[in-house]
Amino acid sequence: TLEASNRIGQRLRVAGMRFTWQRRGGKSGEYIYLMDLEDLEGMLLVVISEEVYRRYQRVFSRDKPFIVEGEISLEGRFNEPAIRAERAWRLE
Repeated sequence: TLEASNRIGQRLRVAGMRFTWQRRGGKSGEYIYLMDLEDLEGMLLVVISEEVYRRYQRVFSRDKPFIVEGEISLEGRFNEPAIRAERAWRLE
């Protein structure tokens, strides 16, 4: 996450395993999915829109490593670095 802190506003690809998973109701009535992605250096919050979740549901539902691509932003009340997922695929 230290690297992510220095890359706010940039596009990034991150590989790791799903550590935690939450589904929350969004303001527009759609769900927002939150996941902590764990890699060898720590954890990174991943924010997933309902549209992206539907498109890549098979990737997110596995307990196997995968790659997430998106833009790094500051999220939540603690302004922690997060990646807003746009694409995801399994790490083969």
